[in-house]
Amino acid sequence: MGWDLNIKNPLRIKDTGTDHTPHKIAKQLPISQDEFGDLLKAEHEGGPRGCGDAMIAMLTQKGYDGFVYKNTFSNVGSTSWVIFVSNQVWSQFSDQPSVIRESFGR
Repeated sequence: MGWDLNIKNPLRIKDTGTDHTPHKIAKQLPISQDEFGDLLKAEHEGGPRGCGDAMIAMLTQKGYDGFVYKNTFSNVGSTSWVIFVSNQVWSQFSDQPSVIRESFGR
């Protein structure tokens, strides 16, 4: 089954191998040390979900609406797209967005 994505300004990141935790991804974001500290605080208070939600909010404010990266670990050479909210993806056979996870951090 195919999927349609609505991602207009993804942040290009490097594949993190098997560790796709928000903390690991946060290390390569275009953010200040203070912003990185805010993400660490969110992770300490809310775990990976708290960090992921804070990361999405931070990147959305900067104009990004997802991630894209070239796979270097699994399915080498293919491209992975990561959405931030569920209404960014829907079945190619539907006019309506699918209901999936609310955000990357969940």
